[in-house]
Amino acid sequence: MTRFVAATAIIAFLMLTGIAAAKIYPGTSQALMPGQKEIGFTTLVLFKPAKTPSAALRKGYKNGVGALFEKGTKTAPVNVVITVYVYSSTASATLAWTHACSKCKVESAPQGIKLKAEAGTSSGLPSLHEVSRCGNVYLDVLEAGAESVSKLDSDVATVTNAVYVRAIHGGLSSCTTK
Repeated sequence: MTRFVAATAIIAFLMLTGIAAAKIYPGTSQALMPGQKEIGFTTLVLFKPAKTPSAALRKGYKNGVGALFEKGTKTAPVNVVITVYVYSSTASATLAWTHACSKCKVESAPQGIKLKAEAGTSSGLPSLHEVSRCGNVYLDVLEAGAESVSKLDSDVATVTNAVYVRAIHGGLSSCTTK
């Protein structure tokens, strides 16, 4: 998907200038959640620890955080729900990603990011659901609202890029860490 093109250069640069040995992200999920200005949403509606994932996603789970952001108008709102989980290993995050979103289709993404996506509608409005994994970081993003599908796609890519750039700044050496 072309939405990751701009971030590819950033992630590649961070990987090349980062730590030589492959390392997983050592921090918390809370530190990975982007701010509203960073992702272009005007309002943070909710920010709290994520519920413990279902059994299929629980192996190696360390911590999680969720947020709901909103933009647009009262008559044409756009909402994005972001959930970030940090796992004890890349293998655990991969297992969770494999079991997540059975309706999602695997898509290609740059620099080792594993991505699944499903476009649809929610309350008659376009929606986009993406689940991705980079190293030991798992990300679930669901956006819906009065925007074109391409704008939803761009918004979700902005969120994804923000989370993984934060993870790399926080110690993740690459999305292909074993």
